[in-house]
Amino acid sequence: MNMNEQDINGINNALTEFKSCVFSSASTSGRFEKEFRLDWDTIKKGIDRELLSDEVIDNYQDYLRVEGVVVVGVSHLGIRIKVNLNKVILTASEASEMELLLSYTRM
Repeated sequence: MNMNEQDINGINNALTEFKSCVFSSASTSGRFEKEFRLDWDTIKKGIDRELLSDEVIDNYQDYLRVEGVVVVGVSHLGIRIKVNLNKVILTASEASEMELLLSYTRM
């Protein structure tokens, strides 16, 4: 996997938004998993590129898998992923948010 800092920041920003959405949803629904599509345009804007090579797309998929995200598929629209809070790698602040969420769902 050969990703530059801009690539990693771009994917991490998108991943943070997806995880935040699952946190919000889980607090009301109790579901800790959700599917999303990472659009090609979003990826391009996030890493400031006009074209995405096969290598970049493969690197993104590999990175998502390393982070515990399930890559469901790739289409002409983007990369479809499944984020499960029980499997995805969380940052320290996200882990605190998860602990808080779990304390509310136990009540």
